[in-house]
Amino acid sequence: MKKNLKKISLFAVAFAATTFAFTSCGKKSENVETVDEDSIVVVEEVHALKDYSVFTFDQKNDVIADAKAELDEINAKIEELKADLAAKQKELSADAKKTYEMAIVDLEKARDDYKAKVAELEKSTAENWEEAKTNISNAYNTASQGVENTYTKAKSAVTGAAEAVSEKVSESVKETKEAKEATKAVEDATNKAVDDAANKAKEDVKNIFKK
Repeated sequence: MKKNLKKISLFAVAFAATTFAFTSCGKKSENVETVDEDSIVVVEEVHALKDYSVFTFDQKNDVIADAKAELDEINAKIEELKADLAAKQKELSADAKKTYEMAIVDLEKARDDYKAKVAELEKSTAENWEEAKTNISNAYNTASQGVENTYTKAKSAVTGAAEAVSEKVSESVKETKEAKEATKAVEDATNKAVDDAANKAKEDVKNIFKK
């Protein structure tokens, strides 16, 4: 009975460690900074570090699936940037377009490097498992944070450029509207002056005939 209890306890500890590793490693952490004067809370999203050290070779497929999920996220970000670039061709300046294009190139390189590490993981054996899971942990963390930084900077740069263009368009529309209003005011004043002069001339003619 004691042996069975001991086995159950060991299994529970192993299961808890595995569950904790997946739940904690798969989530993103948040750094929160509070600015005193205006009580503004700034939230920065940071990827939690991935650690596969607790996983055994029997859990290899679980590690591969988790690693490939990050690969899917990288591909999704690349496709999103490409779609944004295509949709905003007319709005963006040459510099903003270059920023997006360079970001896409950097992300594709990070994706390809990480994909190679995932392929190595898939080929790993029981003999080199410890080295393989350490390598994929390091590759995951490097790719994840690098991709997040590149993606965020590109989005911020292009969003700022698009807003600047939108602001200029708004200013141009406002100036055009003001110019039209000024022109209309001049036309109205001119027409009134002409009408007043014509009416005055008519009155003068009437007065002459009355005399």
